[in-house]
Amino acid sequence: LFEGALPGQERIWSTSAVVNSEFADFLAPVSVQVSEEDVNWDGKPDVILFEATTAGMTPIHSVKALVQFTYDYSSNIKLKMYGLAYFEYSSGSPGGALYTDGQLLLQQKTAITDRKYNGKYNLPILSSYSNISQFVQSVQPTRTIEFQTILKSYLDRNYTTVYANVQPVWRAGSGNEFKLSMRIRIPPNQVVWYRPQVIEMLKFAWIQFLAGYLVLWYAFSWVQCFAFRYRLVDTRMVSDSQPKTQRF
Repeated sequence: LFEGALPGQERIWSTSAVVNSEFADFLAPVSVQVSEEDVNWDGKPDVILFEATTAGMTPIHSVKALVQFTYDYSSNIKLKMYGLAYFEYSSGSPGGALYTDGQLLLQQKTAITDRKYNGKYNLPILSSYSNISQFVQSVQPTRTIEFQTILKSYLDRNYTTVYANVQPVWRAGSGNEFKLSMRIRIPPNQVVWYRPQVIEMLKFAWIQFLAGYLVLWYAFSWVQCFAFRYRLVDTRMVSDSQPKTQRF
């Protein structure tokens, strides 16, 4: 969403066909490019670059961006969902470009209950179908984009993503052309809280017990052998080899 200095100078661009049809009179000519970078060559994206360039509009003083991702965590815990990255910035002077650099972090309200596949949130948030999309329902009544409605519905979930630690750089311009560049870093190691199953806890407890038992058994056997071999404990020997006399 590109906003000018005065109300009514808003321009919008979306990947949703329904949203674009609703705001056909306010569409912005935008060229979008998305690329990924795999820095450590592990087959997973480490950086996502999102660039949107527009021209031929009124001077832009504010930008609101809502980017949707497919978030897949397929290690010991199976989690696949759609996540959002929201960012906004405004300035008193017209801009020519906005550069942002931040991290896409996973947030949890509750721990994942098990290690099975969890696809509860594996549905597009910014859907193109008006009968199931809360996003479209939020923009249809007043023909204004209510980002607060979208974010409220999204943040009510147990698992979400957030565009955090953002460093924005606003570059002033004449207003003829504007470029939005978002650099989204994905941390290679993130803490994920989950609640293990009962069988997993029993297996862990058995391994701990067995490991502790072997160590204690070996130590006790060594101490016992050492004590009796070097006679560290006072002992008394009684022999029954002598025949006993029977008395009548």
